[in-house]
Parts: sequence; structure tokens; C-alpha cells
Amino acid sequence: MVNYILLFLGWATYGLIHSALATTSVKATIFRLTKISASSYRLFYNLIALLSIVPLIYFGFCNSSKVLYLSHSYSNLISILVMAFGLLIMGMVMKKYFREMSGLQETSTQVLYVNGLHRFVRHPLYTGTFLLLIGIFIYRPQINVLISVIAIILYTIFAVRWEERKLLFNLGEQYKIYCQSTPRFIPRFFAKRKII
Repeated sequence: MVNYILLFLGWATYGLIHSALATTSVKATIFRLTKISASSYRLFYNLIALLSIVPLIYFGFCNSSKVLYLSHSYSNLISILVMAFGLLIMGMVMKKYFREMSGLQETSTQVLYVNGLHRFVRHPLYTGTFLLLIGIFIYRPQINVLISVIAIILYTIFAVRWEERKLLFNLGEQYKIYCQSTPRFIPRFFAKRKII
């Protein structure tokens, strides 16, 4: 039980640090103190996120815990399909925007993407991540995996609202219209879409 609480607290701490480093005030302070560029900060931010998530993944996914149900060939096949679809979506997004998202490419202005996967959802990278996580849980139905999956999804749902407030501030009416016509994570394939 203690391990489960520690795991959840670990994910909560990770989320707080991740969000704090993304705030305008923290970024402004770091820019002032270090004189680094925005793309260098983005690279630093991603490296910190990557290095701090590794111990959590190890603790949450690699340690054994109580199994919630016995997996069988059908559930394993479903999990592999869900994980593969999630990885495909993540790969498509990362291939298209990797240099910009990673901080390896300098970007002077923020651009609103409404083509490709962004036609269906505002945050396809998160949709792909959710599918990957759900697939991992189906494959490995343990309490510690479930806690990690729930913590990551809850944090993302919370953090994306804050992220969208910044996008609305930076992109204005164009982003507001996009939000009204395009769902966050789950596509509405049969709904009529407004053209921006």
C-alpha cells in the first residue's frame, strides 16, 4: 500500500514540476538568469522531463504488484493493437513536429495547426499517449500500472486546460473557433466541422 501511495505522489510531484517549468514566470526568471534562448529552454525542459520520468516508469511499471485480472491471448492481442495505434499516432505527430517540440529548431511565432491529425483532435499526441497507456494496462493489469496510467491521464487532462488558456491568449479568436469545432482528445468523426 505504501508503494502505491509513493507512486501516486511521485507522479503528482512530476506533474507539478513539469507544469511549474512551463509557466511564464518561471521561464522568464530562467531566461533572465541564464540568458538562454527559447529553443534552448525547450530542449532543457524536455531533457528534465525525460530524465525525471525514467525512475517513475521503472518504479510504476517494472515492479510487480497485485494483478487485477488474468490476461489471455484475446486481451494480449487487444493490448498490442491499442498500443500500436497509440504509437502510430504519437509517431505521426512527433515526426511532423519533433524539431519544433524538442527545442532543436528555433521558432519565432506560435502556429495553429489544423491539418493532419489536428483536424480530428486538438491534441493528437496526448490521444496517442492515452491509447499507449491503456494498451500497456490491458497487457499488464497490475495495480501499480493502473495507478501510473490514471495519474498520467488525470494530470494531462488538468494540464491541457492550462496549456489551452495560453494558446487562446497567444492565438486569439482563431484558436477559440478551432476549439469550438475540434474536440480535445476523442474525435467526432460524424460531426459537422466549421471551417476556420
